[in-house]
Amino acid sequence: MKTFHRLLWNALFSSVMGSFVWFALTFWVYLETRSVVATSVIGGAFAVISSLFGMLFGTYVDHHRKHTAMVVASVTALGFYAAALVMYALVENDWLLRVRNPVFWLFVSIILAGSVVGNLRGIALSTSVTLLVPEGLRAQANGKVGAVLGISFTITSVLSGVVIGQLGMGWALIIAVSVSSLALAHLLTIPVDEERPAYDP
Repeated sequence: MKTFHRLLWNALFSSVMGSFVWFALTFWVYLETRSVVATSVIGGAFAVISSLFGMLFGTYVDHHRKHTAMVVASVTALGFYAAALVMYALVENDWLLRVRNPVFWLFVSIILAGSVVGNLRGIALSTSVTLLVPEGLRAQANGKVGAVLGISFTITSVLSGVVIGQLGMGWALIIAVSVSSLALAHLLTIPVDEERPAYDP
């Protein structure tokens, strides 16, 4: 249970960052461009892409260790956030915020990829309940997983709005990269005793 709770806390911070960046992007684009169309596309893209990749992520978790899947998701998300931060630093805002500019949609796609890949971590966490939690406590553990994912989604809408309003998109990306780096470092210190899933021909 100690290992499970450590993974749970790790997932809370990682999930908050995934939703935080996406909400921040949505708020930022609307405030800067006033384009309802662009904001609508950005707002709906996360749900659509997440549903399309859900089966792929589930298959990956089935064929790999749960901890490995979490690490892969964390490293990948961090890489995308770092790439978005570099792009934000190098490209002028006037050029970056032109909705008809391919650079704008590339920036959106990079952040979208980082946020969506976080779903892989959520799936791995959910399936780790049967691995780490005694049978009599699994219902409670499943409730905790749901609560963590729900709380993370609730926190981010407020947090991202405050950060965008007070600090801007650049600081939102800096926060995401910093917290995601710490969460990854913490995840690497959590030992999970599990065997590699057997291949079923």
